[in-house]
Amino acid sequence: MKKNSSIRVRFAPTPRGNVHIVKLRAALINWLFAQQHNGTFVLRIDDLNAAELREDGVERLLQDLNWLGLSYNEGGVENNGAFGPYQQSERESIYKFFIEKLLNEESAYRCFCTPPIIAKSSLHRKLRDIGCQNNCKDLSSAAKKKLMEKNIPSVVRLRVPHGEIIFDDMVQGQICFKGDALGDFIIANSEGHPTTFFAGAIDDSAMMISHVIRGNGFVSRTPRHIVICRALDLEPPVFGHLTPIADADGVPVSHDTNYATIGWFRREGFFPETVLAFAAQLAGLSVDSQERPSLEGLLANFDISYIITMAPVFDLQALKTLNQNEINRLEREDLVTALLPFLADVGFPFDDERINKIIDLYQDSIQSFAEFAQRVSFFNKNSLPISDRTALACIQKSSSQKVIWSFKRKLATLSNLDAGNFQRVMMNVKQETGIMGSALWQPIRIALTGALDGPDLAAIAALLGKERCSKFIENNVR
Repeated sequence: MKKNSSIRVRFAPTPRGNVHIVKLRAALINWLFAQQHNGTFVLRIDDLNAAELREDGVERLLQDLNWLGLSYNEGGVENNGAFGPYQQSERESIYKFFIEKLLNEESAYRCFCTPPIIAKSSLHRKLRDIGCQNNCKDLSSAAKKKLMEKNIPSVVRLRVPHGEIIFDDMVQGQICFKGDALGDFIIANSEGHPTTFFAGAIDDSAMMISHVIRGNGFVSRTPRHIVICRALDLEPPVFGHLTPIADADGVPVSHDTNYATIGWFRREGFFPETVLAFAAQLAGLSVDSQERPSLEGLLANFDISYIITMAPVFDLQALKTLNQNEINRLEREDLVTALLPFLADVGFPFDDERINKIIDLYQDSIQSFAEFAQRVSFFNKNSLPISDRTALACIQKSSSQKVIWSFKRKLATLSNLDAGNFQRVMMNVKQETGIMGSALWQPIRIALTGALDGPDLAAIAALLGKERCSKFIENNVR
């Protein structure tokens, strides 16, 4: 298991569902690093912990990577490569071989300190804190045999040497851990199954991974990884840990955040290229907003030394702006084609002329396709409940109701409604009520669109037509 001199990196997610932005950023940096050095990007499926898995997790993972265009050179469910299988659930015999090797060499030992025994011990607090490292490590062979004959459950712990564990992180610089603080940690549970970090360390060496680039949440595992490698006389990989991604309040973005998954980005109608550019920005890499985002462009400007060590902020508006720039580059025909599935999702029938007129009104503000479809769905509705609290409060004001009643009466006198007629109606309402400015226009906008702002209201009213406008106004009369 000698370390290969070529660059080999891996993306090793646990298939919980759609890939999260934190995982995507790590995958992208690994992919760029491998491409830059003509290296190998390996996909390994870390599926040892069954409790964390989703039944369709692997399928979703592969869909996400395919949508993003992050192709792997080796691994995956196809077991494409010389170091397979690439799913940890199929590699248990390999892990057990090395666990037995460590036991035979007395670099590891069986620990019989189960929770009930620890709880009864006068040292129970210390034992919990440092991993019960002094209770079983020097048991005689006879004592161990006696315990095993009584079917006392045991775990396997690795003997951790005293002293410091120092490594040079390619992102954060030199990092130091105290070996004593680790304690003799568990590498196999009482059922004989390896811990996930033991399996990961074995796999990285077996698959000749040269660089492990991952999120900062794994930095505490790194000293364990190094100790495992040293115990087996293996050379550990080079490590790089990306700083956490924070929300607007400075709190690290959670893996449970639905709006930060690739599946959500795809459903919302973001381009894969803009999602990749956004992930690159979250690593501190430069993205030229004047150029079309692409993997080739990111690769041309990639330098791992540019990766930031301060926590980047997950700014959804920054992603929307990148996506809007890309939308604005589309030819009209391509834009309509891209929008149609999202319009269909909100029950919008295909009408080429009408859709083009709506796009004319909203094109400058389209930031994602699903958001656009939701925003213009009122054009195809027969009723329009107001859900926005601010809008609802506005439309319930007595002045707003005065405007709406006046508009309703004057609209009824028209045979048809176009932009010119609408403007004349609004001027008549102004004269009748004495209300002007936003107090005049905003109640009608809310009643007709459900929104507080938007494009030219006269053009919207003309596209809605008299009948639909009358229904929306009637819905909002109090």
